[in-house]
Amino acid sequence: GLQQGKVFYQLPNLTQQINFLRRQYRMSVMATVGLAGCALPLPLPLASHEALTRAVLVAICSGLLCSAVAFQFFQIPGMVLSQPQFAPNKPIFFALLDALGYFGSGPVFRASGLLVDHFGAESGWLMTWILMALLLASGAVTMLKTIHPILQQQQDQQKS
Repeated sequence: GLQQGKVFYQLPNLTQQINFLRRQYRMSVMATVGLAGCALPLPLPLASHEALTRAVLVAICSGLLCSAVAFQFFQIPGMVLSQPQFAPNKPIFFALLDALGYFGSGPVFRASGLLVDHFGAESGWLMTWILMALLLASGAVTMLKTIHPILQQQQDQQKS
């Protein structure tokens, strides 16, 4: 997230920054779908080393997911806080982010537990990862629409 922030802020225009964010969100959704695929009870290539193959695939997908989500975690709050209306209220803004994270994650974790409990480990985890991918995709659509004016204002401030 921190390394990618340098790359993001060096992009010369708004279109490239939005495309960068779009790629990050696409990577997070695809990695989550990859984790769903790892939950499928299908034999993998190299069947003699199926557990190792599955573990390597999970590690790769998890790493890609963490890398893609880290940018949003480390950079997006700073982008929003750079707006003048939030300057005097930074602690309140961070408290709101924590509350929203808790408010949003609680039901997702509960739904995940219910899916795994009801459908069993294999099908339940598959459904849980698909749910996560859908949530990430819907969050991406929302964020890409929301962040555009913020990035535009940042670029306008840099030019002046």
